[in-house]
Amino acid sequence: MKTVEKTIEIKGNRDHIWNVIESPETYTKWCEPFCVGTFYEGEWRVGNTVRFIGLDENGVRGGMVSEVVAYEAGHHVTFRHMGFVQGDQDVFDTPEVAAWAGCEEGYVLEGGPDVYTLHVKCQVAEDMYDWMDATWTEAVGRIKSIAEGTS
Repeated sequence: MKTVEKTIEIKGNRDHIWNVIESPETYTKWCEPFCVGTFYEGEWRVGNTVRFIGLDENGVRGGMVSEVVAYEAGHHVTFRHMGFVQGDQDVFDTPEVAAWAGCEEGYVLEGGPDVYTLHVKCQVAEDMYDWMDATWTEAVGRIKSIAEGTS
């Protein structure tokens, strides 16, 4: 496993910035670099299961099944990825899942009162590192532009 790490400064207030990260409406916008139309199902609360889902070219659901392992609104969230979504099924027992299950992804928002620093940390399989690194660069840029009203 390798870890993608991104840090970006964002002007604004904590609640607004966090809302951009977590709100389903803006989540879809900033996650577009990963997959157009990406959305999530579930509540970002400790112990909950959240499914991060996109649709392939045939309209079939695919994505990740994750558990929220840490959460404080406006401050941080950590997800532990546990499996894949394939169509209407959650899949936990394939070699592809085994190679990746247990990876964590987290967002931390620090600073204030007018400028905050967003730290993103995402564990990824080595063969996905370059793509995820580039894609996360674009995604955090989108968070910033949405939060600052420049998108």
